[in-house]
Amino acid sequence: MSPKSRLRIAGLAALLFCLQAAVAQEAAIRKSIAERLPDFPKIDEVTKTPIPGIYELRIGSDVLYSDEQGNHLIEGVLIDTRSRVNLTEARQNKLSAIDFASLPLKDAMVWKQGSGARRIAVFADPNCGYCKKFERELQQVKDVTVYTFLIPILGGDSPEKSTNIWCAKDSTRAWRDWMLDGKAPARSMGN
Repeated sequence: MSPKSRLRIAGLAALLFCLQAAVAQEAAIRKSIAERLPDFPKIDEVTKTPIPGIYELRIGSDVLYSDEQGNHLIEGVLIDTRSRVNLTEARQNKLSAIDFASLPLKDAMVWKQGSGARRIAVFADPNCGYCKKFERELQQVKDVTVYTFLIPILGGDSPEKSTNIWCAKDSTRAWRDWMLDGKAPARSMGN
């Protein structure tokens, strides 16, 4: 066997050993926490952090930390003081990110300002005061394409208004007339 082959085998063996150690560490943390805290939520993922002996526990989009035995849980933020980066926030942002291309953009009301180079998806209820304020503020944004998805969750006549807006001949115009000028959408034939 050539020296190069031996080196590759040794490298693979070292990698396999590290992987086994990581899997064993994860299992130890999960076992310890499950035994001691039976009502603890299901841990979706266990990963090493940049701090030796500290592991990240991902539970949905929540992030907690544990020592390598699962003896201690830490709830809070992990900050890299050299780069001044909030690692917890960065991780949560990554976990909650949605691939823009995966949104059903064909189902949105769309309007564009300027070149429309920047894109934003907005989920709004026609009776939401904050949504109306945000819609007015969006008028000041340059070079944006806005994709609005109606989410009638505030009750009352939100579903009816949403239907009337969505079924209008020009749903985008009906939406903007309502949100910016308070002009109620025409009643849909189905309502």
